[in-house]
Amino acid sequence: MKSVHGRQERKLILHNYVNQPVGPTEAVVLEFGSFLGTLARNTTLCPLDILDWRKMDTKEDIWEYTKKMSKTNIENRKKLKNPHTAGKRSFALVRSKLENDKETSDPLSPKEVFVATRKKKTGRSYMCSDEDTTSKIAEMEDIEAQQTENGNESVEAFASIMGPEHPGHLRLYGPGGGGLQELL
Repeated sequence: MKSVHGRQERKLILHNYVNQPVGPTEAVVLEFGSFLGTLARNTTLCPLDILDWRKMDTKEDIWEYTKKMSKTNIENRKKLKNPHTAGKRSFALVRSKLENDKETSDPLSPKEVFVATRKKKTGRSYMCSDEDTTSKIAEMEDIEAQQTENGNESVEAFASIMGPEHPGHLRLYGPGGGGLQELL
């Protein structure tokens, strides 16, 4: 991150309507996210004013914290039924790209974002099966097909398959997307 911390000029960051960074390019947004990650460290364990690792007196605490968080994250990751495959790309970037690629001005459906963030890249191996995700996408498509057939669009396919939102949480928007609820 020397290239970011030692930078003399500032790069412009564009935001979407819920104040999530989306541009000017994906590379700039990813670099910005990595930079923010370096600032968001626990300042008790890893203060930003100590530049030399050898001078830190909290090394053992950092290793304990890292081993503990690693175990916790491994267990939590195993519980995920439909993990996303977006990697470092934020959901705001994914949404922005989908909106730009879309031929109509209709708003994105949650199903479109769900499908885009769960695509498996060909030739890459994944640790978990995507059978549950694939079946849920198929169910959503069946609901949409029935609605198109009947001319009735009263049921939101994503919500009917995935269930209602949890209070204070808005799926498929990523961190910072909760502010959208205030706009709705």
